[in-house]
Amino acid sequence: MGGPESGEGGEVVVLLAVLGAAVLHAAWNAMAHGVPDRLGGFALLGLSSGTCAIVAVTVTGLPPSSEIG
Repeated sequence: MGGPESGEGGEVVVLLAVLGAAVLHAAWNAMAHGVPDRLGGFALLGLSSGTCAIVAVTVTGLPPSSEIG
């Protein structure tokens, strides 16, 4: 599918990332449209996004300070 520089493992990772993004988008959309209170719904979305971000930073760590800014 790609040139010699793209390995099979990289394609699988990209596929999983795209599928994961689709699932997260569907969940976000369902929560946004399923909650009658818009403020409460967006507060719930913000809390869940923040929780996911904290977990991601805990697992992967922060980038080096030379890469920020």
